[in-house]
Amino acid sequence: MSVDATSKRQASYRSLLVQQHDSAGARWREVNGLRLVKDFGESADDRTSLLSRLALIDLSPLPRVGIKGRQTAAWLAAHGFGAHLNNNRGRLHEDGKLAVRLAANELLVLDCPARPVLQIDNALFHAGRECYGVRRQDSHYWFAVAGFEAPAMLAKLCGVDLRPEHFDVLQVGQTQLARTSAVVVRHRIGQINAYYILGDSSYTVYMWGVIRDAIREYNGGLLGHAVLLS
Repeated sequence: MSVDATSKRQASYRSLLVQQHDSAGARWREVNGLRLVKDFGESADDRTSLLSRLALIDLSPLPRVGIKGRQTAAWLAAHGFGAHLNNNRGRLHEDGKLAVRLAANELLVLDCPARPVLQIDNALFHAGRECYGVRRQDSHYWFAVAGFEAPAMLAKLCGVDLRPEHFDVLQVGQTQLARTSAVVVRHRIGQINAYYILGDSSYTVYMWGVIRDAIREYNGGLLGHAVLLS
């Protein structure tokens, strides 16, 4: 694929939720060829308050890749994550990328949301014969739910106890969320407790609506990429 073709394909990638975001008053930005919601017109103070209480963020346009094969441990070591990573655990790279081990021979790698840099011709997408890449950017939505009320809200949708005292940072749950299969990774946005949620992209609109309805009970709201840069 030529550089021009690669750039055009990368620049064309956007969330499946454009209509929903526009209806909510989204203001857009482009970051490294990715079209992201910057914010929804909230003030800086409101953004801080929402993030602390309960916020939903669409990270779906950001790069991510699956790695499968017998040499996943060697891949982890070669890319600076260390060779040993237990199933259903995540590990952060120094540049902010997150590797999640879903099974002995399967990884999920998420680019740093605040500084997305991966291009589709990156080596991560072409791991090798014994270990190959899968384009999860096409197959999985990626949301973040953050704030003090996040565990209580998620308890209404998921049977796994996601409270911080029972679910560690970078612990992974492969579970059912609103009766759909999902991967839940506990993380942080700054010092705020957060959860990444990933699932089949065919459920993107459905799950966004379900979670958005659920956060309203807790006076939660929508935030954009700007909150990751605060």
